[in-house]
Amino acid sequence: MSLPAQRRMGLSGGTELAYVTAGDPSNPALLLLHGFPSSSRTFRDIIPGLARVAYVIAPDLPGHGQSDVPPTPSFAAISEAISELLAHLVIGRRFIYVHDWGTAVGLQIAIQAPELVSGLIIQNANAHRTGFGPLVGRRIEVLVRTDKRERNGRNPRPDL
Repeated sequence: MSLPAQRRMGLSGGTELAYVTAGDPSNPALLLLHGFPSSSRTFRDIIPGLARVAYVIAPDLPGHGQSDVPPTPSFAAISEAISELLAHLVIGRRFIYVHDWGTAVGLQIAIQAPELVSGLIIQNANAHRTGFGPLVGRRIEVLVRTDKRERNGRNPRPDL
C-alpha cells in the first residue's frame, strides 16, 4: 500500500489540478469528491484506512484547495477536469463517493460512463440540474412537464 501522495497535473485547458492518491492501483478505485467550501483535506483522516482496500483518488475540485480555478467555472467544466484526471491515472471501473457540491460533479461523471461505475456512495448530497448535463437535463424537463400535466388533470394517472 502506498502512503497518501499529494500530486498535481496539467489539464487541457491550461490550469492545474491538485489531487491525492493512496493505496495499491490494482485494488478497486475509489474517487472521493468533496463538498463546498472544502478540499481533499476533508478526507485526510480516512484515506489511510481506505487505502488498505482501495486505490483512493481524492482531487481538490477545480477552484478549491490547491487546484486552479477553471477558465469558465461550471459543474460541466469541473466534471471534465475530474474525467481528465481519471483518464490520466488510467482508472477504469470505480466507486464514487459524493458529498454536498461534489454530487453534481460525481453524478455527471457517472451518467457519462455508467459502465465504469461500480457503485455510488452518497452523503448529504445536493443534485443540481446543471450537474447532470444536457441529455439528462432534457429528460428531467420531459418528466417535469409530464408531471405538471398529470397534476392539472390532463393525462391523469390511474389509481393504484
